[in-house]
Amino acid sequence: RPRLDWRFLGMAPPAAPRLGLRASPMVPFDAYPGALASMALDIALVPLAAHPFNDCKSTLKLQEFGFLGTAVIASDRPAYREAPVVRVEDRAQAWLDALDSLVADADRRRREGERLRDWVRAGGLAGHHRSRWLAALRGDADRGCIVASCR
Repeated sequence: RPRLDWRFLGMAPPAAPRLGLRASPMVPFDAYPGALASMALDIALVPLAAHPFNDCKSTLKLQEFGFLGTAVIASDRPAYREAPVVRVEDRAQAWLDALDSLVADADRRRREGERLRDWVRAGGLAGHHRSRWLAALRGDADRGCIVASCR
């Protein structure tokens, strides 16, 4: 497997530093779009545990990554079933296989990110933060203290 650069924005597993995973601190809400954009992620993982509460979740996390054109691998949950993302079942091997597949194929990553971006734009990004996401997409958002690259 190729080496992956794991990044977290905000909450990260307690073992992150010990495992060499990069964790960036929580940022103010209005700086979040720029901070996420500055991470220049190639793939986003959006796991969601099987729980009745999670069955009521929105697609907001998918919209955030989609607005930036990032390919997403997500849990196969009701909230995510209409979105054009790579959905996986709750098995570690399924997540690894999906990740390996996207890591190995840059064209597919780009296509998956574009498909999700098109889906977000067709449905409209939720809420009044659209201008911040547009600024992040253009690269002129306030990026706070986050300086990251996943290349």
